[in-house]
Amino acid sequence: MKIDLSDLGLSLEHVDGVAQGTTFTALIKILATVLVAGIFFYGWRVCFIQDLDSIDVKSWTFILMVAVVIGLCLAYIFLSQTRIDDQTISQTWLWKKEIRIAEITQLKLIYIPYLTWLIAPRLVVRVGGAGLYVFHAADRVVLKKFFLLTLRGYSTE
Repeated sequence: MKIDLSDLGLSLEHVDGVAQGTTFTALIKILATVLVAGIFFYGWRVCFIQDLDSIDVKSWTFILMVAVVIGLCLAYIFLSQTRIDDQTISQTWLWKKEIRIAEITQLKLIYIPYLTWLIAPRLVVRVGGAGLYVFHAADRVVLKKFFLLTLRGYSTE
């Protein structure tokens, strides 16, 4: 099957070396911050309504653990990076995901043109029979390498 990619408005020069960039777009980071601020604001308001002396230590521990998890998720939305080279794809998050490109059995690029500011593009990768990984990317060079990876089985001549 021959594909004329110029019809799609894409320039497909090979991207050499490592491509690394932010995982989520600025709008997603802003939306996450607003949602977390809303959660903490609501919790602050509840503190004025609730008699805080009636809350036991186990409840305070649970509330603190939930706040830490929410804070970590927000921090990693800001700090996470997606990296792709010729051998591996990796993404930092609460834990680091890394796969070897040679082990990929199936992949899909989910990219909605003109809505990337709202919906982070992602590469869904199946490794073997059981492993399914999702790599988000907001950086243009990383997205370009993702796209080139999806076309590796097609002739572009």
